[in-house]
Amino acid sequence: MALIGDFNDTPFADLIQLYAGSGQTVAVTINLPQGEEGVFYVENGDIVDARLGDAIGRDAVRRAIRLEQGGFVVEQGVRAAQRTLAMPWRQLLMEEVVRMDEDKRRGGAEARRGGSGSLPLPSGVTPAVPKPLPPAGATPRTPKPLPLPLKGAGGGAQPPALRPPPLASASAAAASAKTSKAPAGSGARPASSSSSKRTAAIVAAVAVVLVVGAGAIFGLRARPATAVAAPQALAPIASADAAPTTGATVRFGMVSPFSGPDKELGRSMRTGVELAFAAANEKGGVHGRKLTLVALDDGNEPARNAEAMRELIEKRQVFAVVGNAGTATAGAAIPVALEHKVPFVGALGGGAGLRKDVPDRGVFVYRPGLSEETAAAIRYLVEVRRIDPGEIAFFGQDDDFGEDGWNGAALQLKSYGKDPAQAIRTTFRRNTADVDGAVERLRKAGPTLKGVVMVASSRAAARLVEKVLAFAPAAVFTDTSNADTAQLAEELVGSRVPLADNVVVTQVVPLPTSRSSAVMRYRALLEKHALGEVPAALSMEGWVVGTLVVKALETAGPEANPDKLVAALEGLHGFDIGVGVPLGFSKTDHQASHKVWGTALDKAGAWRQIDLE
Repeated sequence: MALIGDFNDTPFADLIQLYAGSGQTVAVTINLPQGEEGVFYVENGDIVDARLGDAIGRDAVRRAIRLEQGGFVVEQGVRAAQRTLAMPWRQLLMEEVVRMDEDKRRGGAEARRGGSGSLPLPSGVTPAVPKPLPPAGATPRTPKPLPLPLKGAGGGAQPPALRPPPLASASAAAASAKTSKAPAGSGARPASSSSSKRTAAIVAAVAVVLVVGAGAIFGLRARPATAVAAPQALAPIASADAAPTTGATVRFGMVSPFSGPDKELGRSMRTGVELAFAAANEKGGVHGRKLTLVALDDGNEPARNAEAMRELIEKRQVFAVVGNAGTATAGAAIPVALEHKVPFVGALGGGAGLRKDVPDRGVFVYRPGLSEETAAAIRYLVEVRRIDPGEIAFFGQDDDFGEDGWNGAALQLKSYGKDPAQAIRTTFRRNTADVDGAVERLRKAGPTLKGVVMVASSRAAARLVEKVLAFAPAAVFTDTSNADTAQLAEELVGSRVPLADNVVVTQVVPLPTSRSSAVMRYRALLEKHALGEVPAALSMEGWVVGTLVVKALETAGPEANPDKLVAALEGLHGFDIGVGVPLGFSKTDHQASHKVWGTALDKAGAWRQIDLE
């Protein structure tokens, strides 16, 4: 039996909420008035394959959300032949709400028709105009049956239309949308009314899944505007919360890329740190003080980072800097932090500057260094995948980030008797995905190329894998934990490259879908405070860093100052949060963990944990 309907009555967003939200497996076939077709596969509540005209994956979903006209057929139990999407449907809907809001600020329809970077719209689509969130509890409208011939039906009898039961009582917003329809015979409805209706449906769909956590999400993202005490000590300060609370507010800072190709690094780390702070604040804060985070953008540029660090310390008067993302930018940030004697904790960076033999007193990291990750990657390729050291090449950024990764790989190659000077080493320019030069060098290696150790952003890594597999189909690729695995998976799945555990990413936390106690705590916080966020290694790392900071702040006591925080961190030993190894620091070792995990991308485009040794 199939469900047949029309987008005039049931927006695409409502269909997704109904079937994905209830964990069903269906195929949604779309037919547009001018002949364009599409199909969307939902399996066990996830959109796994999406196609609309020439659009595939995320772009197809974005286009479908804006459909004003056309019909659809929903068939139960139909599965996709391949996967083109790795992003949860809730995040897709929320991203589209943000995009619509941005379009409105840029001029709405005109921006989408002519602005750079906008998606071309398929037939039957009118740009939508965002409307305010409807009241909590809004539910998707039940599709109204529409006589629509099934593909291949030959004009015969139509299958019976199956109306799915409503998930809950209709919301005020949905009722209002129905009663606002133009009366019969009144002619065509204005496009603006129909567009607003579609946007309201998207927002309503998001509102349903966020109804419990919405307040927490917006509270988590809030940035207090009132002044806090100078970092020399924690004195009683007026709370910056809207509602009066007892105690003080401790302000931490972060400088990371929130724009440019590496923006997911900063966004993910911020999300994780804020989860740890939100968990502490739920319990009344630390010694009665609520924790807040001020995050500034550096675009992954060292010069901007140094300027932003001074802004945080001199003007925002942060107590400590936590979770900065970037190896090259850490070189600019550390001197500023040391100059002002402000603790610099948990940077997402693998450079040697963060891990000196005699550590800088105020500089602490959680993660293993890049050299440890690339050394582990070389060992994996040689000892597990049985690749000769002479058949392994290196690909990395042309900066300190890439250099640190190369140093670890070179030392490990040398331990196997391979002269690093004889290895193929290629680079690409930071903040780009220009890999053509590197691809040509690798192509010259011919059949001897069996492994590539990468130290690259997700986009650059995906482009290299796609191009190299065309002439070296048996090659195995590794990247480091700085890569955004969700984006890497989506890029590779979208490019339709053959995947079979041939893309490996080293990680500094367990796989975020595993059953370790740390992962379960992290995922519970994610669902409570950041609904719609995908569990990911980078945000989990941010949560670990934030948890270490909270623990040290508790130990530092109610009269904590930066010196006491540093002493508390150096005295933190054997701290078990459930990642599988105890964490801690000492006066001579300011790195909390030396454990490297492995993950591999399987044929279905999903990450699974693997043994590196």
